[in-house]
Amino acid sequence: MTNYKLYGLFVGLTVTIMITCDTLVYKTLDIYGLKITASGIIFSLCFLFSTILTEVYGYKLSVRAVWIMVFCQSIYVVLLNLAAVIQADNSDISRNYYTLYYEFWRVMVGTWMSVPVSYFGVVE
Repeated sequence: MTNYKLYGLFVGLTVTIMITCDTLVYKTLDIYGLKITASGIIFSLCFLFSTILTEVYGYKLSVRAVWIMVFCQSIYVVLLNLAAVIQADNSDISRNYYTLYYEFWRVMVGTWMSVPVSYFGVVE
């Protein structure tokens, strides 16, 4: 029997980082005149965890982690988008939330296309 002692931790960290990247996609930082999204900085940690998963647990479990991540991101984006579209009131907060996240489903489409391609290119 194989010991997957920290596999769940690394998968959980990867999912958490990717969902955080989704949330921070609109946040930009100005670093010495260079504007970059906060998610762009955090996203690189996922490649680190992907490399660790591949080296320690092998290609098969690393691929499984990528699909778990895509599945969890999809659930997150669907719920966030539904929360933006279904408004309980017409307050400023509700309108701002709607404006920010009503088209967030595009992130999910981008995730379905980009994440598997980028990770399968890294873990091979």
